[in-house]
Amino acid sequence: QQVGDLGVPYVMEGKATSVGTAGGVVVGYNVELNSLKVGTKTFRQVDAVVVQGNGPPYALLGMNVLSGFEIEKRQNLMILRSRP
Repeated sequence: QQVGDLGVPYVMEGKATSVGTAGGVVVGYNVELNSLKVGTKTFRQVDAVVVQGNGPPYALLGMNVLSGFEIEKRQNLMILRSRP
C-alpha cells in the first residue's frame, strides 16, 4: 500500500528533510506513526521517514523496529523472530 492510502498525513504533519538514496537526494518527511504492526508484534510511537518520488515500492525497517526481533541470515534471506 502507498503511505497516502494508509492515512498518514506526512506532508501536512511531517517535517521536511533531505534523504540520500541510490538515485540521489530526494525530499522526505519525518513523521511519528501511532503504531506499526509487523507480524504479531505491535510498536507504538514509531519514528519514520516517508520518501517522496519513485522509490522502491516497499518499506524499509529501521533499527528502532528491527531491534525488537532476533535476526537470522540464511543465504539471501533475513528471518525475523519476535524477541520474548
